[in-house]
Amino acid sequence: MILNIIYVLLFICIVYYVYRCYATVNTEGFEPCHACSKKLPCQCNKFNKFNKELIKVWVSHLLYTRLVCMAFLTDDRSLSSLVDRLLQNQKDIGKIMENKYGSEVGKTITDALVKHITIATAVLTAVKSNNKVEQIKSIDEFYSNANDIGIYLDKLLHVTKFTHHMKIHIKSLVDDVLAFKNYNYQGDIQKLDIYVDAGLDMVFDMI
Repeated sequence: MILNIIYVLLFICIVYYVYRCYATVNTEGFEPCHACSKKLPCQCNKFNKFNKELIKVWVSHLLYTRLVCMAFLTDDRSLSSLVDRLLQNQKDIGKIMENKYGSEVGKTITDALVKHITIATAVLTAVKSNNKVEQIKSIDEFYSNANDIGIYLDKLLHVTKFTHHMKIHIKSLVDDVLAFKNYNYQGDIQKLDIYVDAGLDMVFDMI
């Protein structure tokens, strides 16, 4: 019951945070939209649809990743359903990227993200069992996979931001998982704030 309440409160907080960030964006200093030539954020349906869909699935990614971690470490009965939902989220992200950048991009991102979740499961297993050797090994693999995703996104979007974004994404998640596992709930909340902020910074750099 307590875990369910935490789920609801966490979801409300993330949605409200995104709304406040996105709703207060102004047009000063923005480049023209390629679709309608108006300054971003514009009213162009093509531009807004991608932004809204990407923000929605990325918030879902942050939310369900956190819920899976909590359920895994506490043996919550919702774990299987949450894992299924998180894996679907990876496919949803790939589909949105496919709609904008093509099927090859969508498949590449989906495959990388599904692998991302598989590695995350190994990290959680090692943390839960206090297996330090496997923990170090799986976390290193986690960073490597994240770096590959970051390099791919940098190349796709012609920027040099996402290798850094992915590194911070992994670090903040691992730090949060370790705090939660060690019953450091005050530290857990602080690390969770960092994780959410870093995740939102990343998606805002994609739109």
